[in-house]
Amino acid sequence: MKIFIKSLAVGLSLFAGSLGYANAQAADKTLTVGAPECAQCLAMALMGPTSGPYSFKFKPFGTLTALTTALLTNEVQIAQVDYPALVSLISKHTPIVAISGQVNGGTDLVLQPSIKVAAGDWAALRAYIMKHYSPSHKFRIGSYFGTVQNVDLLLRFSLAKIPESYVDIVNVSFQAMPQALKAKAVDAAVPVQPVAAEITTTGIATHFSYLYNQPAGNLTNVVIVSKAYLEKNPEAIKYIAKAMVKLVDYVSTDAGKQAWQAAIEKYTYIKPDAVKYALGLLSPDINMPIVKIKAIADGMYGAHLISRKLTVDEIAKYIDYKPLEEATGKTKAELGGG
Repeated sequence: MKIFIKSLAVGLSLFAGSLGYANAQAADKTLTVGAPECAQCLAMALMGPTSGPYSFKFKPFGTLTALTTALLTNEVQIAQVDYPALVSLISKHTPIVAISGQVNGGTDLVLQPSIKVAAGDWAALRAYIMKHYSPSHKFRIGSYFGTVQNVDLLLRFSLAKIPESYVDIVNVSFQAMPQALKAKAVDAAVPVQPVAAEITTTGIATHFSYLYNQPAGNLTNVVIVSKAYLEKNPEAIKYIAKAMVKLVDYVSTDAGKQAWQAAIEKYTYIKPDAVKYALGLLSPDINMPIVKIKAIADGMYGAHLISRKLTVDEIAKYIDYKPLEEATGKTKAELGGG
């Protein structure tokens, strides 16, 4: 999810003061955090020290392939991806393990201003699509294929009983969506935050639905490690889980949101008002609800984004709740393990 990034050569030291965490003493080990080049993912650059021998540094990646390769070769020890990426890796038997949730939310279905349909009125949207349909002009939606936003759209449209033959979903990157809407190349789009906030606050398009009323809910981001690293470094894994709990708690506070907003403003082209609005729509969350992950997997299989159907039991083999259980005192069931 590469979104208007100017530069992301960001280390933890840049944000340590904003976090209010105690400065780390000389650490004997450094854990590298890798994440896609997206504004939302900059929360990972705010990981601060907990008590222990490790410190963190942040490294951005432009593609999932590069990030996965870095994780499997131990160039990075921690990777933040979205849940469709996790599902894709599981479907390919990639030796990775999910150990924590991160941030949920960020999806927004927006419409051309000329489409006078009230926000959330799916019956009216369905009627509009069917009324204006012709073989030469289907209702065209810009969606970034393979992302959470794309899967949310597919799952929600299925529930709305909008005929697939009346809709044309085209692959449009997040950064290209504002121009696609301006040029009227699409009737609607499903951008991620804070691009969605920039689109709606500047009048390029109007908000219709966050698309969370479907089986996967607002599930978005997850933190993974390689299976080899998890097996060989149990103490580091415990430390990472504690740091994720601390990070999620921190970015849920006013001070944390200010630090997060400052990071996004510094390294993206998104305007401050849009960033602030967008952060209010995001939900930091360490839980990993396996039922919703299965819903994402089912949606991806139905859309031919993965080649085979995944069972809950298979997905569960790639999720380890124990580090979060120790870090939080919660049970596996409370953390989403069923």
